[in-house]
Amino acid sequence: MSSSTNTTPTRAEPPFHGHRADVVLRTCDNVDFYAHMNVLSLASPFFDKMFGLPQADTPTSFSTGATVDHSSIPAIPFEEDSQTTDYLLRLLYPIPDPPPPTDLAAVVKVLEAAVKYEMEVAAISSRALFRGYVDANPLLSFALACRLHLEDEARLAARRFKNDLSSSSHYFTCRENKQHDHFTSGVNHTCSSENCCLGPFEHTTIGKSWVTVMKEISAGCWFRLLRFVMLPSIPDQDITFCKPPKPPAQPNLAPESPIPVTLRLAHNTDVVARWPYDIALQSFDGQTVLTHQLLLALGGATSILQLARDPECPTYEDVPLINVNMDGKTLICLIRICHPFSDICHTADNNPDSPSSVTPDVLGNILVAAQRYGMAPVLEKSRQSFRRQCLDSPLQAYFTAVRLGWSVEARETARAVVHKRILEEMVYVPQMEDCSAETLYRLYRYHHNFRKAGAEISSSYRTTTYSQADALLQITDDGYSVAGVPVVAFPVVARRCYRVKKMIPSRHEIMVESCAFLRDVNVATSSVVLELDEPKNSSPPTESTTEVEASASDA
Repeated sequence: MSSSTNTTPTRAEPPFHGHRADVVLRTCDNVDFYAHMNVLSLASPFFDKMFGLPQADTPTSFSTGATVDHSSIPAIPFEEDSQTTDYLLRLLYPIPDPPPPTDLAAVVKVLEAAVKYEMEVAAISSRALFRGYVDANPLLSFALACRLHLEDEARLAARRFKNDLSSSSHYFTCRENKQHDHFTSGVNHTCSSENCCLGPFEHTTIGKSWVTVMKEISAGCWFRLLRFVMLPSIPDQDITFCKPPKPPAQPNLAPESPIPVTLRLAHNTDVVARWPYDIALQSFDGQTVLTHQLLLALGGATSILQLARDPECPTYEDVPLINVNMDGKTLICLIRICHPFSDICHTADNNPDSPSSVTPDVLGNILVAAQRYGMAPVLEKSRQSFRRQCLDSPLQAYFTAVRLGWSVEARETARAVVHKRILEEMVYVPQMEDCSAETLYRLYRYHHNFRKAGAEISSSYRTTTYSQADALLQITDDGYSVAGVPVVAFPVVARRCYRVKKMIPSRHEIMVESCAFLRDVNVATSSVVLELDEPKNSSPPTESTTEVEASASDA
């Protein structure tokens, strides 16, 4: 709840103007709504708990100490505006047929307030109003439903949006590529597919599936909408749009006793474990890890150590107990990386918890945790491993890099995603749930512009109506291929075939022109830039990042 302004509040319209009221809700636009604690308590467990808290002898505001007109009526700051508050209260009071809001934005405000303050009756009425707007604007309704975690409404909006699309053709394949063969006066000709690689991104199925408010939902929510729209075989009853599907049931592996983290050093000399543990860390999944404050200090965990010095800090077996926001697997790996010889551990004993050997999922969690707790040494050491894993799991690495604000790694991994054609397979990764849908939208747009840049160069070379299939067959028969796969650029061959009346030129000529073609493609695609937010902690390219970029270009 927010505080109101210092100007004199305006009294609300009847019936919330003061008749026998015992509490005032002061809106963000400084309007006082005179209400009754009994009504609010019956309609909202939230207010019932608030009013049940011990109060001072003189009734005042529950947060600011303000009263109304120097009376005994407490004034509670209310985050909602007066229009939202007025309709919300009318749903709670015995007022017949209150006039509903006239637009979807107003309905959403009422619904958000009803959900926040646990007003079930108001929420049911608001959801009914919300569903009335789905047909008129299904895409906006879907985004708002996901933001409010309304699964039924999100499914209804997704179904309606899919029905409204003129075509369900797959985005990544143009249906009539032959039209791309015509290139006149430097102008590319798009094919009849709405998903043509030479057309504007906004005209594609993915581009049409975007509205600005999608920024407020996760990339996972938007990805599930895209997969539902673009893959007709997926029934909507098998999809949960607002949250990811439940993973397969796993046995409870959480130990009943705390885990003492031991480090396997060279020659199996477990030096650190000989000293008594002096701190315990507990993950959010209930695992308690006993370790040493020295290791945490080496890892830069100053914020955690400050909590341990608090006299009121809870203890476990006579050592400080600190709750940390990470799972047990991540916590154990994080502590191992704190050791100054963690890389040596991996080299000597093939330690599976070394940053060089953890899975991309766990490594991403380690990076996020290290950044959250300001552990710079761990962050840098894990970042080196992250760069080495970028090409193995580029889509996961992309979302992790964006989440951490690493612009260099984000652009490298985005390029690797394009080269490996991962987006065509509609692959889901859990990291989508931690990033805004705009992160995925920018990646799709980058992919489209990257492909378009290459297609435009290809079209400029392929100035022929000669059959592509015939040209490809002739190349194969004349020994210009290995196992049926051409080793020269096909657009070059197609143009050569047309110019010399279907006669294949010399191998040297065609290879020289192929090299020029590939160089032109690299120049064109290099000019395509992935859009990112202002970097939080980006760094200039290093030797390792240069290797990643070079490998991506060769993919």
